[in-house]
Parts: sequence; structure tokens; C-alpha cells
Amino acid sequence: MPTEKSHPHNSGDPRGGPFSGTEESSQSSSLNRERHFVLPNGERRLNVVAPEVKATLAYIDRSLDQFTVRANEANRPLVSNPIMQRLGVGELGKGTDEDKQVLERVREVLLADDVIRRTESEEVYYLPNDYVAPTDKNSGFFKTQFYWDSAWHIRWLLDSDEPDKLQTAKGTVENCKYMFDRKGFIPNASASKYGNRSQPPLLTTMITDVFEGMRVEEGETEDNKEWYRSMMSFAKDEYWKVWNNDNDLTQVVPRKGNRNHRIERTMLGKYGDTDIGYDINAELESGWDMTHRFHGRCADFLPVDLNCYLAKYEKHFEDAAHYFGDEAEAKFWKDRRKQRTDEIMDKMLDKERGFFYDYDWVNGERSEVDSLSGFMPLWAGIIDDDDLKRRMIEKLSKDFMQPHGITLTTEDAIPQHPSDADMEGVKFKKGIKRTLVKYHKPKQWNFPNQFANVADQVVEAAISNGFYDVGIEIMTRFIDSHTDYFLQKGSLPEKLNVVTGQEGNGAAYGDQTEIGLTLAVYKRFVKNLPKLYAIKDRASEGLSVKEQERVVFNAQLQTPLPL
Repeated sequence: MPTEKSHPHNSGDPRGGPFSGTEESSQSSSLNRERHFVLPNGERRLNVVAPEVKATLAYIDRSLDQFTVRANEANRPLVSNPIMQRLGVGELGKGTDEDKQVLERVREVLLADDVIRRTESEEVYYLPNDYVAPTDKNSGFFKTQFYWDSAWHIRWLLDSDEPDKLQTAKGTVENCKYMFDRKGFIPNASASKYGNRSQPPLLTTMITDVFEGMRVEEGETEDNKEWYRSMMSFAKDEYWKVWNNDNDLTQVVPRKGNRNHRIERTMLGKYGDTDIGYDINAELESGWDMTHRFHGRCADFLPVDLNCYLAKYEKHFEDAAHYFGDEAEAKFWKDRRKQRTDEIMDKMLDKERGFFYDYDWVNGERSEVDSLSGFMPLWAGIIDDDDLKRRMIEKLSKDFMQPHGITLTTEDAIPQHPSDADMEGVKFKKGIKRTLVKYHKPKQWNFPNQFANVADQVVEAAISNGFYDVGIEIMTRFIDSHTDYFLQKGSLPEKLNVVTGQEGNGAAYGDQTEIGLTLAVYKRFVKNLPKLYAIKDRASEGLSVKEQERVVFNAQLQTPLPL
């Protein structure tokens, strides 16, 4: 983790810091007073053109190039690859004609194995297109393409002024297809150490966002329509083969070549590809790595968020069928989504609490852990009950809202470690005490942390259901807290402790100074907040509740779009 001296604005980083060559503390103090203004009715609003917000945005804009991995950079074979060593080949990015002929032979071997180069810690899969990595490609920890991170990286691209943003966004989706065609699923990331699991399925969201960007930038050309059709067909393959064990509800054993995520004789699925022994891998696949949410038994749970992501797939497939005029297929997906929704309501909704919980399918009971995943039914648009929506939003404000944002879980989700007095005199079998201590260690996907991508989903959930004030409040606290962090550190955090406003704790892989998700969401929130103020003002002028609830944002968020 960088020290104070190594922050970009102190070290000559090309992105620069917030106020190079000035006294940061005095600047911060004076500028903060300009960050908000008050309307005649007393409402306080964030000024998104305040100097320190603009400085943070400028840093984010400069960072995009540092996070973008070019295919011609990423795919150059390195001498340390063992296959190349066996062939007696040195570094071949340049050299004689004979060297280049050998390079072509090496590429054939490497591409057959999907491994193109070896870094100090991993073998990296070949990808045909540019992509945005989760961290700085030169100095960061994560330099490969990650599955669910890509959904926000695409939005970062589409919100940017990069000349090749649309091509890189399209290429990111096409990279997913490239990996799927060779592996039968989209891996967690494009490196061999992540190749035994996937990540939360957000493929149709990525495709829909890119297609909307294509329509805005290029219009509805035949080529763009064909791209949309082709990518949605690919997404259906992933939906059936990876997340639904093909399509037979009575199937007990998955067919050869397919994954095993759905529980037999139900629409609902879980993380992890086998029913026994894959709890850690399942938790890694969930994206919540690591968390107390699953009690160390992730493969035993049907997660709320996963099944809402699949309901969103079904909605996107229905929308695509309507777009191409196939009403029979649209009805099929609508009916399938209704079937999944009914099962989510039956197994995951606690009617007394008015909230959704992961379902322990092994023990036949709901979890009692309150987490932001419980808001994903709102995000997926599967709730019709206005009273339930209201109760959920009240819970969001009461139980999850903290001074600097929204926390991933409530505090009581963290198990209390037994005191020394409780353990005094207790004899543990070998390894049990160590396991107990490890289980109670802080985990990063827990209270009091906030990850930007989930905060963005919750904002979408609130806004798309007409709860503008709550969406605005979350966005405002996010922008304020991350701007303050940037003024102090010259960078943005991977995760934020929303109680203190400082870097979050409990990292599973070492603290990262910043990560693309945070930068992308900051940019998105600053861009959207004035539009959300306008939508709220328009709603207060007489837009019906039903019309308000149908307002959602597209990837560009240039205008509100009907569902």
C-alpha cells in the first residue's frame, strides 16, 4: 500500500494530485464551503462543479488510460512462459524473421492452451481486445479483465470522452465471449488462478449498456443491431449452460460440459459448481470475498442477489425479443421471470421484517443477516407491492445509512468473538482454535465497509422505484466522502469505512490504494446527480407515482428511460 510520500500528487504521477503546488489543507478548508448550496426552500444540494470535485474528476479522467490494457501490450509472450522455454525461445516481441516464424508457432501452442504469458504470480489468458483492468496496469495488483468489474468499467468508458471508448466497451463484452467459447463459462478473471470459478452474472447489463451507447453515438445501424442480437444469443448460452444447468427443471445431475449452479427442481441458483466442499470458492465467485454473510458456508445458500441478477437477464431477454419483434419469445421470458420471482418471494422474503434474505437450502431456512443484497429485488424490478417498497427504503435509511455512505451489512451481522474468559479452560482439538480465530477476523465485505459498485446498485434500486431523496442522499454522501479522501490522500480507496470516512478494513488480498469500480462510480454519480435533481423537481411538479417509478437511467444517463 503506498505511503504518504508515494501518493500520486507527491510522486510525479502523470495523473497529478488535487492541488499540485498549493497548500492542500488551506485549499481544502476554503473549497469545502463551496461544495454545497441551499435552495430557497431550505434544501441543501451538492455543487458538482465545485473546484475540489472537478479536481477529483480530472484525476479520474486521467486515470482511465492508466487502467486500460491494450491487447497488443497484454498479449506479448514473455520468456518466462514454460511452453516458450521448452521451445527454446527468447523474448520475441522483436527480432529476426526466423524469430518471428518461431513466434507464430509459439502463439499457436499458447492460444490452444489459452495462456499467452506468465507474470510473477499468474498465467494470463489471451484476449483479443482492449479492456479496463481493476487497478493501474503499471503498478496495481489486478491487471487482468474481471467479470463483474467490467460492468462498471464499461460505464466508466461510456461516461468518458475517450475517442475509442465505444470500441473498448464493445471489446470488453467480446472478450467475455472469447473466454466463454473456450472455457464454457466466463471466468472470474482472465488468468489461470481465477479459472475455476465465475463471478456475479451481469453480462446482459453490459450488453444493454453498450448497445445503448452505440445507439447514442452511432445510431441504430444494421451492424449495431446484429451485434446486439449476437451478444444476447451468447448471453442466453451463458444463462442456460452456466447458471441453469441447461434447461431441465427435473435434472438432478448436470449434463457433461455444463456448470452446476442451480438447485435441482427449482428456478433458484447458488454460487459454487458442486454441492460439497466448495464453500470458499463459492464465496469468491459471489464477488463478496470475503464476508460473514454466508457464515463460511456460501455453497449452502441461495443468494438474493444472484437470483435477482438472473431475473434481470430474463427481463433483458424479454426486452430484446420485443425489440426484434418476437412476441412469443418475449412471453416465454416474461413467464420465466414470473416463475423465478414467485420463488424469490416464497423463499427469501421475510414478510414480518419486510426484507429479503439469502436462503439456506441445506437447512431449509432464511439467513438472518441484513445485507445490501436484500435490496436487489428492487434493483431487478420484481416488486409490485408499494408498501413493501416503502418498508425496504425505510430500512435502508434506518439500518444501513452511515455518515459517509451505506454499509454492506448491519453491525450485528459480524459474529462476536468469544472472550478470553469464555475460552479459558476449554480444550480445543488441533486446529479448531485457529479456525475459530480466523472465522471472527474482520472481513472486507462487511460492516462498516462500502464498495462502490453495490452502492451504485442500491442507488439504481431507489431511483428506479421513485425514491429520489434516498438516491440523492447516498450519492451526495459518496461524492462528499470520496472527495474528502482524495483531498487528504491524493487517491481514492478501494472500499470506504462509512463510519469514519477512511480506508475500509479486512482486505482478503492486501489493501489496494484505489480500484476502477470506485473511480467509475464517482464519475457516474457526479454526472447523474444534476439530472436526478431535475427529475425530482419534475416529479414534484405533478408526475404521477406510477410514472416516477418507471424512471430509470441508461448507461449514459443522458435521459430517463421507461422500463
